[in-house]
Amino acid sequence: MQYLHKVVPRAAVGLDFHWYYRSGTDSPDLLSASSARVLGDTLLLMGALKYELTDHGAARPYLQLGAGAHRTSTTIYVRPDPGFTWSDTSTGERRRIVDDASWGGAFSARLGVDFSIDEPYIFSVEAGWTGVTTANYHATKQGEALGLSGVSGPLNFFTLAARMGWRL
Repeated sequence: MQYLHKVVPRAAVGLDFHWYYRSGTDSPDLLSASSARVLGDTLLLMGALKYELTDHGAARPYLQLGAGAHRTSTTIYVRPDPGFTWSDTSTGERRRIVDDASWGGAFSARLGVDFSIDEPYIFSVEAGWTGVTTANYHATKQGEALGLSGVSGPLNFFTLAARMGWRL
């Protein structure tokens, strides 16, 4: 979701709101002799600056920059590899070793084209990069029992988007 207010004919400022769901990704090297699955979601709240390369025509290319905050949650599940078990129970069940959320800074840069389809409606196609600053996610009790205090790291998203909007 996005709200932009034109301040001059080719530039607008406003707010940008995005939510990304990160489906599970396998991470075989997180803990030895185990398979890990990492998943989560990210909420982005950013101020935005949009600059149109032209202020007329049916197709208007633009550059958009954003800066703000993110709230990212991360969950990590692990299971011993075949032939291995947990040392405390001699079983091989899946355990949740991280389940936490953290706030931090977020930045984005996007290129796109607005297409006028029937005034005031527009159709936009855009490609962009969003980066969120490094966040720390604390281990659960099961994770701490394995000697893990937490995990951290930055996230980068490359997005392709299409959206409908209107100009007032």
